[in-house]
Amino acid sequence: MASVAEKHALGTEKSTVDLPSDPENAPVTGATIEETYELETPYRNKLFKWAYILDDKIGIEADGMEPTSPSRRTSDIPYFDMAAMWMSSNGVVGSMPTGLLGPVVFGLSFKASIIIVVFVNMLGALLPAFSSTFGPKYGFRQMVLSRYSFGYYGTKFIAFLEFVTNLGWSLVTALVGAEVMVALTDDKLPIIPSIIIISLIALTVATFGYRLVHFCTRYMWAFNFFIMIIFATIGSLRWDPTWPAQGTGLAQAGSTLSFMGVIFGSACGYTPVASDFYCKYPRQSTTPWWKPALLTWSGIVVAGILFNGMGAALGAAIMSDPELNDAYTNDGFGQAVALIFAPLGGFGKFCLAIWWLGTSGNLIGNTYSNSIAAQVIGFGLEKIPRFMLAIISTIIYAVIAIAGRERLQSIFENFLSILGYWVCAYFVIIFQEHFLFRFRREEYNRDAWNTPKMLPRGFAAMLSFWIGIMGAFMGMSQTWFVGPLSRHFGPYGGDLGAMLCSCFVAITYPVFRTVERKYFKL
Repeated sequence: MASVAEKHALGTEKSTVDLPSDPENAPVTGATIEETYELETPYRNKLFKWAYILDDKIGIEADGMEPTSPSRRTSDIPYFDMAAMWMSSNGVVGSMPTGLLGPVVFGLSFKASIIIVVFVNMLGALLPAFSSTFGPKYGFRQMVLSRYSFGYYGTKFIAFLEFVTNLGWSLVTALVGAEVMVALTDDKLPIIPSIIIISLIALTVATFGYRLVHFCTRYMWAFNFFIMIIFATIGSLRWDPTWPAQGTGLAQAGSTLSFMGVIFGSACGYTPVASDFYCKYPRQSTTPWWKPALLTWSGIVVAGILFNGMGAALGAAIMSDPELNDAYTNDGFGQAVALIFAPLGGFGKFCLAIWWLGTSGNLIGNTYSNSIAAQVIGFGLEKIPRFMLAIISTIIYAVIAIAGRERLQSIFENFLSILGYWVCAYFVIIFQEHFLFRFRREEYNRDAWNTPKMLPRGFAAMLSFWIGIMGAFMGMSQTWFVGPLSRHFGPYGGDLGAMLCSCFVAITYPVFRTVERKYFKL
């Protein structure tokens, strides 16, 4: 029996073995992917031949966007990874400035900031919890699943948005980590080498792929959480839980809405990537839908509440403590964190070093998913093996992070809120597609994943998506634009973008999709 690499070397076009339409009844054998599942792979070339050879020899994952057949699922990856993955990704020092914005930028009280952090994280994490269920059930990467609502060509645009979103998160995390390292070394290691080093660490793990990503994130969260406990303990000497709100009336309401939008954008941001990390888990018979949903939600919520909450505590301390305020204003977030650890001396520097290394937990997942998204975007990128696209993604965000290293707070204020808009539109569409049009008949034809004529045309999804974005602009509140509806909440407005976007899509998509199914029968 030829190996996967040998079959690629021979240039085999496709297998003649059909996969049963019901993945639950598919035979689990030791067959290779091509013998078990008919994959449309028009991009096969010499690069993929060498990719599969590297997979065979040293374990660099060659799998890309193609669905994982039932025979290639594995039971040796713990289910706890479904929570650990997100605790390692979301539980990093880079998540703290998100909570810090409450007291520092939006003028909220410490108590209001904490309440928003807790409840909005719990709400926002429901979105990726839902999308995560498609990985074990169908073996789909998240952007491949999107083709069953947005169509083959519409998904290219959605995958591009995901790619840009992951780049944004990566550059923010790399910048925060670099600031911590600069503070740790007393400016002896400049910010640029710090960004490069942490990016290379994350790239190494993402290059080897699925198994190493799971292995590393299985343990990384524990180190970050342990340092956070130390940070919270030593920092309690400076915390000011009585810090009051700085605004009143409509202005205060507007600031509250805007901060809620930031936290929601942070929590729901994993929606377009969640199933990427679950597609090789056992089938639904041993992985019920509630298991990935609950563990994903728990991992995101626990990490979000802890790290966003400590960010809010640090923000209140910055506003009330002149020494911290001076460090933050003059030298940035990293120096403020270093000042909290200063009483611990050398051990405090050790804690900073662990946190700096821990930022790779977020970069690893972003880089891995971006390599998948790039293949879905296509236009020639589908002809490049996944690990090479991971390298390209890393170069892009590292260069942007270096170029934007002086504008971290501005990136946070604008990027995180905008992130929530398109993710909300995307979630509502795949949610309604599943429960209104596919749920009872389980109409996800896995054979159609890479064949445009067998997939929906995507007109309904794209039209509803853009109507939703129009609604978001009506309610958005950013430094560069305040929508007509958000202007009613004080001089700076209040961000209603995510809410309006979701409502507009929820109303229009069922109508448009019904018409699309009537005329195109897909």
